[in-house]
Order: sequence, then C-alpha cells, then structure tokens
Amino acid sequence: MRDADRRGKPGCLVGLLVGLLSWPLGLLLWIVFRPEGNRRYY
Repeated sequence: MRDADRRGKPGCLVGLLVGLLSWPLGLLLWIVFRPEGNRRYY
C-alpha cells in the first residue's frame, strides 16, 4: 500500500484489489494441495 501511495495511486484501493484477486487463487491451491487426513463432515 505504501508503494502505491508513493507512486501516486490510492493505496487502499490497490490493497483491496490485491486481496480480492489473491484469495480465490489461494483457496484453489489449498483445495488442490491440502494434506490428506480425517475428513469429518458434520
């Protein structure tokens, strides 16, 4: 965010965009590479 602020862009908006765009990728990677274990569905 500070880097974006220094470059004249709104830091909060850049941080929000990065957060919104990175969480789906992180979720998909977790689903693909999560460790096997006891899967209990309640």
